[in-house]
Amino acid sequence: MLVPLALDLAYRFMIRQRNNFLLFHFAVRVRLFLVSADSNFEFHKIELFKVHLPNEGETRVILLSVLKLRERVTTVLSGSGRSWDEAFRKVCSELAEIIRFKELLVDWRESRSGWAAAFDEEQAAQNSYKELVERDALLMHILIPMLKSYPKTPFVYKKGKNIQLVKLQSVDPGICVILAGINYGEGLPWILGFGSDWNEDKAVDKAVLECILFDESKEAFKMSEYEERLSCLKNHLNQSSGGIVRDNLNSIFSGDGDLMVNLQFNRDQFKRDDVAKVGSRWTVKGSHPYLLSLKFCELWNEEKEDKIRLIESRGFEVQKWILHPFL
Repeated sequence: MLVPLALDLAYRFMIRQRNNFLLFHFAVRVRLFLVSADSNFEFHKIELFKVHLPNEGETRVILLSVLKLRERVTTVLSGSGRSWDEAFRKVCSELAEIIRFKELLVDWRESRSGWAAAFDEEQAAQNSYKELVERDALLMHILIPMLKSYPKTPFVYKKGKNIQLVKLQSVDPGICVILAGINYGEGLPWILGFGSDWNEDKAVDKAVLECILFDESKEAFKMSEYEERLSCLKNHLNQSSGGIVRDNLNSIFSGDGDLMVNLQFNRDQFKRDDVAKVGSRWTVKGSHPYLLSLKFCELWNEEKEDKIRLIESRGFEVQKWILHPFL
């Protein structure tokens, strides 16, 4: 009895020591990246864990939080991959996005829709375009809940939680957009995740991972020192506890709608508004004149008429405008 127990304890110690080494290793690399990017951020905290995704299987995830100097406000970001190194490369790409976003002093109410980073400028531009199409699809379905959606087999997450999955229509049929959600019941907010890709399996995994990360980090939304953007996301989530937002989400996930998007969409009108080199990454801020964009607070309502006109140009009618929760 003692030998198996001793072996088990030794194995656990080795795993713990390995994780401690990885934490130290990546903490050093983050600091080096911040120096190379000449940023106004400093390292705060890093966490490592694993999740199981529907198609990719076991996936490594790195959660990183950094502090903006002088403001002392924490920004949280994540990266994932089949290996720890791939996850680290992705988390540094997101960090590059945030650094450039802050360098330009962009109003946080604009959101980071259309921002992307990669080692290659063309890849960053592709990622930027995919995210714009993803946000457009989500907003279009939320505002027009009778658009046809395509429910998929739910993914059983740990503790018996079901992550519901639904494929949304997008204006670019070459890009698959997936919405994932955990429904905790009436009076409690939906936990949502979004994913888009040229490949449907990859889009599903992205949406499921984002949903899991939101679910696992619910406690972070209760902390006052996190940036205003997180507080805004918290209010968006709380808005799904009841009323029109919850009704619309229920309709989307159940596939009740029958309206179809029939649009001649020109992908070539995508433009790169800002291109920069941040450390070893290229960042791209993209836009498209005929895509809905996510805005926060007053900006969401100030652009109401423009968004309604854009939806009407697609042959749809907004029955009820959803007010931003901060207003």
